[in-house]
Amino acid sequence: AKKAEEERMAREAAEAAEAAKKAEEERLAREAAEAAEAAQRAEEERLAAQAADAARRVEEERLAREAAEAAEAAKKAEEERLAREAAEAAEDAKRAEEERLAAEAAEAAKQAEEERLAREAAEAAEAAKKAEEERLAREAAEAAEEAKRAEEERLAAEAVEAAKKAEEERLAREAAEAAEAAKKAEEERLAREAAEAAEAAKQAEVERLAAEAAEAAKKAEEERLAREASEAAEAARKAEEERLAHEAAEAAETAKRAEEERLAATAAEAAKKAEEERLAYEAAEAAE
Repeated sequence: AKKAEEERMAREAAEAAEAAKKAEEERLAREAAEAAEAAQRAEEERLAAQAADAARRVEEERLAREAAEAAEAAKKAEEERLAREAAEAAEDAKRAEEERLAAEAAEAAKQAEEERLAREAAEAAEAAKKAEEERLAREAAEAAEEAKRAEEERLAAEAVEAAKKAEEERLAREAAEAAEAAKKAEEERLAREAAEAAEAAKQAEVERLAAEAAEAAKKAEEERLAREASEAAEAARKAEEERLAHEAAEAAETAKRAEEERLAATAAEAAKKAEEERLAYEAAEAAE
């Protein structure tokens, strides 16, 4: 009876140990599942945060690229506008300078011609005055010689006076006409010479401005090509860096997933082994 009782008690202890083991295994399985679920949820949240951060960084980089492109386009448009305005200002300045030079040349030519005509007129008047004085002196001597004939002298004096006046008027008229004709011819000659000089100066200035404009255009084109090459190289480098970063992130994600799976398997195996050892120990104690 004692043996049967011991066997019954052993069976009941074994059944109790089995039930306790099963309950403990179920509890541990639940706790492991809950811990795994919590760990998975935390990992998913961390990965979601990392993905959001990466997406935010990508968006910021895209916005920065678009802003840089927009700034470059605005800068190019501004440079073109400034170049147009500079060209228009240069053309206005050139036109104003040509007009000023032509006006100064015409004014200088006119002043020189007026001074020359004034000198010639003064010289002609002096010569006419001297000739008239000599003529009058001769006439006065002749009149004095014939003073004995009072009537003839009076008539001669009147005739001399009338002739003198007529001659003076004629000489003055001819001198004025000659001076006017000479002045007009000289003005036409100076105007022709000034126009030819202005045209030559204008042609030389146009050729110089054309050469400078060609040089400036060549330099601007070289700078634009260098800038475009630099931008293309920068874009290629950035694209390569993004591709490498993406590949590294994928490789890191794969390695991380494999490591997590290995750690989970190791942890589950260790937990199972520890639980089995604990249950065995408890069963041995219960049996004892």
